[in-house]
Amino acid sequence: MDNILCMKISNATQIRFLAYLVLTSAILTLTSLLFQENLIIQGIHLLFFTVLSYVFINLRSTFIEFSGSCLAIKKIHPLSTKKFIKPVLELPVSSLSEFSILENMLSDCIKIKMRSSGNAKTFRFHLFFFSKKQIVSFKNSIHLIRQ
Repeated sequence: MDNILCMKISNATQIRFLAYLVLTSAILTLTSLLFQENLIIQGIHLLFFTVLSYVFINLRSTFIEFSGSCLAIKKIHPLSTKKFIKPVLELPVSSLSEFSILENMLSDCIKIKMRSSGNAKTFRFHLFFFSKKQIVSFKNSIHLIRQ
């Protein structure tokens, strides 16, 4: 039972692979841009390079840690070398008033509603590149604790 109550899931491996893929594509696009003479094709390459750069800069690996009494969600760039990752959200399970996983075509989404001193706050986190097994395991752990 301790196995279910303490868990850590992440999409770090998949996001790191995606980061390298996007970075390689951006470098190839920039290289091909330098050898193009047609202005329209240069513009298309420049636009594609800009989109790839935006995606690369905004990529984040997500770590969800659940210790039975505390839920922590951390995000960090996949190529970062930081040892400590500050949580985006850290809350005791006792303040969790509502928890649901919304399934979408592109990615699932965690919706967490917490209550604290009369206020209710809602947080949403996308679960890009998390496996269904990870999501189901996390969902079961949360439901087990809340009973």
